[in-house]
Amino acid sequence: MYGISNTMETAPRTAFTAQELGRLIRDTRKALGKSQTELASALQVRRQTIAELELGGNVGLHVMFSALTFLGKGLAITDARPTAAALRAMLDDADE
Repeated sequence: MYGISNTMETAPRTAFTAQELGRLIRDTRKALGKSQTELASALQVRRQTIAELELGGNVGLHVMFSALTFLGKGLAITDARPTAAALRAMLDDADE
């Protein structure tokens, strides 16, 4: 599981696929009022590369990390498996 967060967010947003990660990057870019062209210029790549990144396409990791840095974000690798407590809570909810 990938998570995008910064210290200003209370909970990281998670992505389980490249497409979901691309959507998180796109949503963050738009929330900051930046265009694909502006992001591409800052990263010194073509606008089409940013479009591909936001679609979850095959772009270099350096492009992804540069985009995250430009957007003030970071990447955290976390365990996608639920904890024992979370499993118990899910089962308890199902019993009600």
